[in-house]
Amino acid sequence: MGTYEIQIHGHILQIRVVECAALVITGLAELRPLIRSKRPVGLAVKFRHNRPNGKPTMLQLCVGTRCLVILLNQLDEIPRVLKDFLADQEICFVGVDMRKGLSAMERYYGIECTSSIEVSELGARILRKPKLCGSDLVVLANKVGISLEESPSFDSFNWGGKVFSDKEIKYAIRDVYASYLIGSKLLASLFL
Repeated sequence: MGTYEIQIHGHILQIRVVECAALVITGLAELRPLIRSKRPVGLAVKFRHNRPNGKPTMLQLCVGTRCLVILLNQLDEIPRVLKDFLADQEICFVGVDMRKGLSAMERYYGIECTSSIEVSELGARILRKPKLCGSDLVVLANKVGISLEESPSFDSFNWGGKVFSDKEIKYAIRDVYASYLIGSKLLASLFL
């Protein structure tokens, strides 16, 4: 648990990993002021051993260079502020493969997120390229002018773990940060 500073794509990210309700509240209080109009929140839901047929173990949120990693399987309770944050219709949550994760979040934790969109769908709509729907982050990043390297594979990564190395944290937040970057660039292009 704690805070990490990790460099990805030339940016230093501040990551807070939390496992109790009080720290979730603190982490969300740090993210909230960073959310401005036309700025999405990257979102990822992770399952133990990448098996999306059970209870989610990790929720990741990213705005700018700040990420919040919530270890859902460690929480004694789901704070109301987290439910309110994810239910906020003014926030556009973007990510990859979110449907199963958000469905499981609602089923197991009673958390709803109704203003979310797959980042590839957002790209397909804004760029008017339907074939981008379902594309991976590297392809999508290249289409919007962001240099993104392929994520390394962690075949045995345990999303339900309690302690993570810097390398594991970097791996864990790579996709949520990339979703944030791509979503930000796409939404900003609407207002040029």
